[in-house]
Amino acid sequence: YDTGIDIDLFDSKLSITADYYYSITDKLLLQQNVSFITGHDNYWNNIGKIQNQGVELVISSSLGNDKFSWNGNFNISANKNKLISLGGEEQFINQGERNEQYISRVGEEAIQFYGYKMVGIWQNEEQLNSLPRSSEDAVGGIRVADLNGDGIIDADDRTTLGSPFPDFTWGFSNTFKYKGFDLYFLFQGSHGAEVFYGDGFYTEPRYLQRDFVDGRWFNENFAATKPRDKLGRDWVLTDYLIQDASYISLREVILGYTLPKSVIEKIKLEKVRFFVSAQNLLYLMSDDYFGLNPEGLNTSGLYSSPLISGYQRGTFPIQKQFTVGLDINF
Repeated sequence: YDTGIDIDLFDSKLSITADYYYSITDKLLLQQNVSFITGHDNYWNNIGKIQNQGVELVISSSLGNDKFSWNGNFNISANKNKLISLGGEEQFINQGERNEQYISRVGEEAIQFYGYKMVGIWQNEEQLNSLPRSSEDAVGGIRVADLNGDGIIDADDRTTLGSPFPDFTWGFSNTFKYKGFDLYFLFQGSHGAEVFYGDGFYTEPRYLQRDFVDGRWFNENFAATKPRDKLGRDWVLTDYLIQDASYISLREVILGYTLPKSVIEKIKLEKVRFFVSAQNLLYLMSDDYFGLNPEGLNTSGLYSSPLISGYQRGTFPIQKQFTVGLDINF
């Protein structure tokens, strides 16, 4: 169901639309495990059931006269999903191309990153021998949390580490007109989603990318904040490469000028407009993000699965684009 309200104020100079929706979708197509005696390990079945609920808000305003006008539009939306059924299974744990893990657990979000929670770096042998650890751990490597408090680090200490779904997204656009000039700009943002930074699996970024190099462990005399490559626990199985994908973008700016009618009538044209535009003129990313494009996700191969998302590797950087144009109406 969807319930909402529409409000018009001040002779429609201000409009507000607010909606709350709730939906359940069932019989989703997923691969279900089956006994090996059948000769297969899984088969396709309509077993998935998921709930979505969220809010959407749009505020629009319009003011002006013969010489000046302004139109503004602000929208924000937030959606929360919850997995209701996996055909009798309580959870699925899936792996990506670098063995990073994703969990789909009934009662929680449909996709979450899964693994060990990083709490620091093993600084020296004394620390390594006095705190909960496993045979994988080594000085200079990642230290992870003993979540169940049993004094050792094993598979029972894995936990959810975030999700690829944003908490909310928004947009804010404005159009100004003054005599023959017009100005349009659009801000847009997404907040709360995480991505798995797959480039951090490779040797070159680990040794050459400044985000991994600054503050990394060198020896016991240096208080490190980042691990040394090839020492200790596999980065991929922790939240070290899971990063905040929030961003704010000045997505588009357009400045135009339309020739007066008195001018275009002399040249027997209906309209002539010059304009310049720019895309991604400003793009702000989280300080916790190491990559080039928080929006770039791998969606083919393993990542075409409905239960795996949020992995990125080799993404193209955000590009600024500039355009100069001329519109002529005959």
